[in-house]
Amino acid sequence: MSLRSARSRPGILSRLLRLHDNETRGLDFVRSASEMERAFQAERARVERKGGVFSMVVLESIGDESATLPLARMLEERIRIYDHLGRLDAKRLAVVLPDTDPEGAWIFADDVLARLGKRGLRVNCEVYAYPLDWRNRTQDQQDGESRGDQSGFGSGGDQGTNARPGFREKDAPAARAEFRALGPTDSVATPSKGEADHADERLADLKDRNGDRPVGDLEVGLIEDLSVRRRIIDVLVSGFVLTLASPVLLTVALLVKLTSPGPVFFIQNRAGRGGRPFPFIKFRSMYIDAEERRAALEASNEKDGPIFKIKKDPRITPLGRFLRKSSLDEIPQFLNVFRGDMTLIGPRPPRLDEVEKYEAWQRRRLDITGGLTCIWQVSGRSEVGFDDWVRMDLEYQRKRSTRFDLGLLWRTVGAVVTGRGAY
Repeated sequence: MSLRSARSRPGILSRLLRLHDNETRGLDFVRSASEMERAFQAERARVERKGGVFSMVVLESIGDESATLPLARMLEERIRIYDHLGRLDAKRLAVVLPDTDPEGAWIFADDVLARLGKRGLRVNCEVYAYPLDWRNRTQDQQDGESRGDQSGFGSGGDQGTNARPGFREKDAPAARAEFRALGPTDSVATPSKGEADHADERLADLKDRNGDRPVGDLEVGLIEDLSVRRRIIDVLVSGFVLTLASPVLLTVALLVKLTSPGPVFFIQNRAGRGGRPFPFIKFRSMYIDAEERRAALEASNEKDGPIFKIKKDPRITPLGRFLRKSSLDEIPQFLNVFRGDMTLIGPRPPRLDEVEKYEAWQRRRLDITGGLTCIWQVSGRSEVGFDDWVRMDLEYQRKRSTRFDLGLLWRTVGAVVTGRGAY
């Protein structure tokens, strides 16, 4: 469920959690939007550091909005002291359940549905979990601990300081947010008043088969779409740059073709928003057998983490060194921006094999669309360690705004001119 800054177009959970002040009257005991945001991000950071899973149950009252208040009061009676109850919109409430797997969340949900049925209240219910593959991740962590290493889930962890900021309720859209299912979820209605006598039997039956209940993937919903405003800016700017730089593009293409055998462009699948692969385009700066020669050079890697960098890489052509130092090899990526694969400002899209080695907290940099430049590019590029690089990307997710983006663009010009860390 998408958790983004209020300055950009709201994602799924953001649209759900942003509320007007007048929508919260009578529900003062329910967590505010910003409190739910902090609770969600705190749980996310915790499971990314230590492993485990948490779930979220979403309940929507059927009928008018007057049913939301009794629903909230009943939930307050039912939840544990460390659970988090918050309002999503006029008719929807959510409960974040720490240390609760999907089966446990459905047991909780079915108990709530049965109680509501006895009171004559009807609701729709959906259950979500983060991460959905928590069993595999927990096993990976245990395997790593048994080997005495720190390669398991949550190792080397971020300390939770990079969570995105809470929503600004004053920036909430006036229209009621629409909740979109993120996985194979369905709606479950409580028993009617006439069926209340069978509620206990129904609950027992559901407990027996809760392992097959539908569960949505919270991790999928953390992916954030570009706002319409940013997309319009991307198209206009990238189109202008490609047109203006067309003589440079043609000249560089000709030089690449004349100075070394092989194609003009180097096209490689990179991880875009949510880890989805896309064809990343740049001018070829290496010899055509560069990928085959990489394995022999692994021992000479000068970078930490999953990335591979050598300052004097023998696979780079003489022209390629100049193209990299001047960043001219990156100009074709404006085509990626024009196509919508990338945006002007955002974390650099990583290689797919690098993403496979990411720790859980490092995958947060894939929550938003990758870009041409970001804080890392103006802070030394390849001179920056990998963990610091990721933290800079997460810092950008917190701070991004039009003003911040303009500052990064201006600083990028200076970084390109000096060529610091470019190799």
